[in-house]
Amino acid sequence: MTHSDHEPDTESALKTITSFYQLKEMIYPGFQDRFQASVTENEDGTYTFTFSIKDAMDERKLVYGNAEKDVHAFSARTLTNNSEFLDTSNVSREGVDTSLAKVAYNIALNKTGRYFFTESGQVISTFTK
Repeated sequence: MTHSDHEPDTESALKTITSFYQLKEMIYPGFQDRFQASVTENEDGTYTFTFSIKDAMDERKLVYGNAEKDVHAFSARTLTNNSEFLDTSNVSREGVDTSLAKVAYNIALNKTGRYFFTESGQVISTFTK
């Protein structure tokens, strides 16, 4: 929570926020009021999480919600199939990138227009219009 050598993307900011509240829940109830936090929306569409622990940690601010930074962080990742949403036989045979390229929206299988399917017809994701 206190050591960061980079500007956080939304995922790392949310991990810090989660850690803060988990720590608060582990503390004896009589000391929980020492944990102070707030979230404010900024003019540029980002958010600032401000948090402190009275007599233990000075106030810190964490800005998150920058879409460009989040896309960059997401793009830098190595693709995996840990969720196993992609057809595992294709992933083991052809790799994640090739299997992902085969994902298509199949309107014939989906009259509502709210699902993405693999080439075998397995639902992998939903979206709303």
